[in-house]
Amino acid sequence: MSDEVSINEVQQEEADSLESNNEKLLISEEHTSETDEILDDILELPRGQALEIDKTYEITAAKMTKLIVLAGSVESGKTTLITSIYHLFQRGVFAGYMFAGSKTLIGFEQRCHSARISSKNSNALTKRTQRGISDSILHLSLRDNHYQEEKKDLLITDFSGEDYDSVIANVELAKLEFNIIKRADNFVLLVDGNNISHKNYRQSTKQQSILLLKTFVDGGLLGCDSRVDVLISKYDIVKLRCEDPKILRFIDTFKKEIETDFSKSFKQLRIYEIAARPSPETEEIGLGYGLEKLIPNWVESNSEHGHNEYVEYKPNSYSEFNMFAFRTLGHKNGYENEG
Repeated sequence: MSDEVSINEVQQEEADSLESNNEKLLISEEHTSETDEILDDILELPRGQALEIDKTYEITAAKMTKLIVLAGSVESGKTTLITSIYHLFQRGVFAGYMFAGSKTLIGFEQRCHSARISSKNSNALTKRTQRGISDSILHLSLRDNHYQEEKKDLLITDFSGEDYDSVIANVELAKLEFNIIKRADNFVLLVDGNNISHKNYRQSTKQQSILLLKTFVDGGLLGCDSRVDVLISKYDIVKLRCEDPKILRFIDTFKKEIETDFSKSFKQLRIYEIAARPSPETEEIGLGYGLEKLIPNWVESNSEHGHNEYVEYKPNSYSEFNMFAFRTLGHKNGYENEG
């Protein structure tokens, strides 16, 4: 009799344990279901940091977007140019356009911090871009100040000067590291005005700039569809030294050499003098000297440019991948229109 009672007790305990486990499993499933529902309702907000190239799809898929690739040696002024453009549009209307938003506000602010009073620096500085950094694309949306056109979106690169210096005269490495240049609506080469106006560095600075352009041309990254801007940066320093006539003659010779060597290679070649953030000695020049001509050239649409041509196509005839190619590259990507 005792054995039967013992067996019944064991069976009852097993049944109670099974029922308890089933209840726990049911509760767990209900909790998981509730969690999934909550996650479905969560909207992931953009971090506001600078973007990697594969994170720009949301922007380029929404509308035609201009890609501006900034290039130049170390301390040529690429990041300073970007931060100055941002500062100018924070002040209000500039070059006929006004600030209309950005998905990389934190990225801009991080680059601007060392130039602000809050950084406690005695002089405005720009933190150097680290070599090999991948999240180096900044987004800027602009609108014309008369509200006559739709907003214009720009993606502007901020790659390291060391990365550019490393590919000079190395065509294969340039093709590997900077294939993005093929997609650029405007390729912008900054030439350090401080160095090109200094007798000890002017020749090497000139040669490096010309060699970098030739490297990208030889690698097929720049060609007959390319729009190229050559910017002599820090022009305020050049003006401080212009009492020496040799400096201006050298710069004029450099401009003519660029035009002679490359004017037939590109669809458009323009040369500007800029002072994105003048030094305290030349503050009368004003923030963003020369940029009032540069910005419209980046923003305004031009149907002659191969990368920005709108191609008629039937949206339902192509995959989302091919549609991405239309929006970003502006060509058929090997497909012919139907009908």
